[in-house]
Amino acid sequence: VRVRLRCWSIKAGFTEKAEELEDPLKTVGDAIEEVRQCRALKPLLSVLLCLGNHMNGGTPKGQADGFALEDLSKMSVTK
Repeated sequence: VRVRLRCWSIKAGFTEKAEELEDPLKTVGDAIEEVRQCRALKPLLSVLLCLGNHMNGGTPKGQADGFALEDLSKMSVTK
């Protein structure tokens, strides 16, 4: 009985929870589409990868095939 009551409770609140997520999900979807359509992003990331490989030349990190997006935040403090 407890499991059924829990299921009914979840079912009753589902529409409200789904509506709460609708706007944030649309925002994320819009952001993804902007990134996909941005013509300047791919060349910019390529230049950053080349610069990083040049700066790290002679080290095992010098011939990277890519980098993590989290590493972009380090670019502002790179000399």
